[in-house]
Amino acid sequence: MSQRPLPRGDAVFARCDTLGSYLFGGELPAKGVFGDLWSFNPGTGAFAPAAAANIRPQGRKSAAGAFGGGEGIIYGGLCDHGVSNETWVVTFSQLSGTASWTRKAATGDLPPALWGAAAVWDPIHSLFVMYGGDQSSTSTANTTDKWWTFNPTTSAWVERGNGPGKRREAAMCFDAANQRVWMFGGVDNSGNRKNDLWYLDLSSGLPGSWVQCTTLVGTPPDLRINATIGFDSRNGRLLVCGGNSSVSGPNRQLHAFTPVTATTGNWSSLSVANTGQEEDVNLSAGVYDDECSRILHAPGGKSKAQAIVVGTNGPMWHYLASPGGINTSAATGLYDPATGRYYAVFGERTILGRAIGTNAFRTFLLK
Repeated sequence: MSQRPLPRGDAVFARCDTLGSYLFGGELPAKGVFGDLWSFNPGTGAFAPAAAANIRPQGRKSAAGAFGGGEGIIYGGLCDHGVSNETWVVTFSQLSGTASWTRKAATGDLPPALWGAAAVWDPIHSLFVMYGGDQSSTSTANTTDKWWTFNPTTSAWVERGNGPGKRREAAMCFDAANQRVWMFGGVDNSGNRKNDLWYLDLSSGLPGSWVQCTTLVGTPPDLRINATIGFDSRNGRLLVCGGNSSVSGPNRQLHAFTPVTATTGNWSSLSVANTGQEEDVNLSAGVYDDECSRILHAPGGKSKAQAIVVGTNGPMWHYLASPGGINTSAATGLYDPATGRYYAVFGERTILGRAIGTNAFRTFLLK
């Protein structure tokens, strides 16, 4: 399947005898401007994303992202002009302190334009795994229950089938010990938030199978979106932190699910010590670092970086050094365990009363 630019007006289309034809920019009225560059082959009528050293992704919020294979992989997001269908990768040079973006000319079973999809890196198969998301930029939701994998080496997408219900803004993480992709919560087309818990069993290879977990003891977190989850391998349990609950609103609650059988487990609520300065873990580029047993986040609208560290004496808040500047809201969180570097990219800021998507790139070295 080939890619095509999204509809637009006032774009620049130029012919270069040695390089072919190029399309740049454009605008959707009352929406926003494009900053993308495309090449065009008049012989085949095909478009393809064109790379340029000074081209960066347009501002966006709620993009799917994960770090793997030495680079951050980003898909989609909600831009000022509408929903994106772009695949980007970003690398960071510790020597120069700069980020380099590349728009992938992806092939295969290309996902539709999506925002609010959930994503995770599968280190066993070296694949980016993405689930669900919303195709609509209006108040009428158009979510999907499909899931895909993306191979950054070949730039190929593969649609893997349908999963456990249409949703956006679910939380996902990878459990390497058991070769599982865990997924919690989200919201469906009717606006109903969820607190169901599933995992994709990849122990026998792709495409795997979806399994729902039910509760033996305890109470699951209430219905919510935008939670941050991670599998705590030291204690053999799934951690669920924060999100936006239909009962308690944006929050910083911490819950644990301990599997008992392949389909059942126990829920418990965990108390975090030394409270008082923490912010809600919601739309804040939350990620989980299993090596150091910590949940990292950059609270939107604040000049803060914070962490919950799960130590032997129980979970504790760590108030990290201020990153300087104001964090964006609905940014995408990435974490590179090889370098101990945390990234918060994209998101939106409110300027003169209007929410504007940004292509902000912020990074924090944590060890």
